[in-house]
Amino acid sequence: MPIALQAKLLRVLEDGAFTPVGGSQEKRVDVRVLAATNADLPTKIAARQFREDIYYRLARFTVTVPPLRERKEDIPLLATHFLSTLGTEMGREGVTLSEEALATLEAYDFPGNIRELKNLILVRLSNCACVSSKVLDRLSLILVLATISLSFDRFSISSANSLNSGRMVTFFNSPSICSSNAVAVI
Repeated sequence: MPIALQAKLLRVLEDGAFTPVGGSQEKRVDVRVLAATNADLPTKIAARQFREDIYYRLARFTVTVPPLRERKEDIPLLATHFLSTLGTEMGREGVTLSEEALATLEAYDFPGNIRELKNLILVRLSNCACVSSKVLDRLSLILVLATISLSFDRFSISSANSLNSGRMVTFFNSPSICSSNAVAVI
């Protein structure tokens, strides 16, 4: 947030007053602000990129939520929740994760945090027409987690090695398996 805008925000927070863009009359507001950031604000304050007075005005009650990679014990609960809610929305109620799939999720670092976990579940539910067993298995999750590189009609999954006990995972175009892809584990 630019420093000039921070000064205006501070005025609203302290006085409850602002002048709308293009307006000449001051407006009064009574608001409560809930702010969230992933930035290291003390570092930004030291670098003079964030005003210290706004920080202390906003930081009356702070909650620090560690990233998902630091609280792996939450992954089964979150994955089950997403499977339930997204499954209901998509008409795929009752889908569960195998124990191996849960172990795979817990082994992954989730740089995209909870959003990445939710999107992974969404992709598997929406792309896999063969969820007749109502269980998402480990390999289907590896296919979503892995980095896919395209080479003609063959897709190779390079980062799947660590997730799949060192075995190379490759899949080819085929109408027989989920998402028109056949999986070969070597």
